[in-house]
Amino acid sequence: MIEGSFLVTGATGFLGRHVLTALHAASESYQAVALVRDGDTWNSYDWTRSLHRVETLRGSVTETASWTFDERLNGLSGIFHLAAVVRHSRVDTAELYRTNVDGTLNMVRLAADHDCRMIFVSTTGTVACFRSQDSKADENAPFCESEVSSWPYYHSKIQAERQAMQLAEELGVQLVIIRPPALLGPGDHRFRSTSNILRFLQGKLPFLIRGGIHFADVRDATKALLRAMILTEVPRPVYVVVHASCPCAMVLSPNFVPKTDARWGGDPDARTHLLYRLSEPLAETTLIDPCPSGNETPEILAFRVHPNGAARDVQRAANLLQPSGGWHDVAKRLPDEVAQRMWEWLASVR
Repeated sequence: MIEGSFLVTGATGFLGRHVLTALHAASESYQAVALVRDGDTWNSYDWTRSLHRVETLRGSVTETASWTFDERLNGLSGIFHLAAVVRHSRVDTAELYRTNVDGTLNMVRLAADHDCRMIFVSTTGTVACFRSQDSKADENAPFCESEVSSWPYYHSKIQAERQAMQLAEELGVQLVIIRPPALLGPGDHRFRSTSNILRFLQGKLPFLIRGGIHFADVRDATKALLRAMILTEVPRPVYVVVHASCPCAMVLSPNFVPKTDARWGGDPDARTHLLYRLSEPLAETTLIDPCPSGNETPEILAFRVHPNGAARDVQRAANLLQPSGGWHDVAKRLPDEVAQRMWEWLASVR
């Protein structure tokens, strides 16, 4: 088991919060260094106050000269590289590419300097943007470059994966790429992943499209990241994290929201669903999977981080990666539980 100190980039984000909290709770032998751009922002969050063993290091993944020789990185055992610009826009993309591509390469170089393992969080969007609900992609799938060529965020992640793998091979870095889908669950203090959920609940989304989405519970994804880091065996280079595949409408299911709850501004069941012939052009623009059959019955898949995960759709299973392909139970959070817990947290903070 790897012990020592771990650098966490993207430390103030949704996933970063869960990774730091899990590291802090897992063992006193784990020390975390949180890379933050603004110390005041870090100190303003109530959830950071209990993380007594977490050191903060001010800096960014794109401007590294000021912090990479900090003594708190001495003896670094691993890097959780979570930092990214997540922006679904085609305007002003220079910062997005600089952070997502150049910043990732900087972290590979840092891992080489410290001879440590690097976990790079990418996205399933590099290989799994489909037009058909029957399409699937595993860790060996080719990049879906033609589908995302006009979507800078996913395209930047493809560039980051490809260039990081090449540089890691050149420098002898043990790089593990984790591809999660959309992450949901409690603790999204910046309302990044849950912003559209809130907009829907507040009546600000006039319609839904008959498309599909994959999502995972952020707590399960966190366990996968920690497992990938502490494995004593050499992990595989890429793992896909998938929990559930279902229509977008299920993620926004009114079953989890009291229809009389005035906080959400109305009856969420009253949204219009666009017909497929209208939603298809929009889906081609947004890369959301249209469902030609119009079937809104959710397909519950396994939570999996597995070399052949996307091909193993085991209903009501929850497993964690093994380098040899074995299975380990870590959680049993089904889609309804993920959505319910997310709504409970949103209700507690809004």
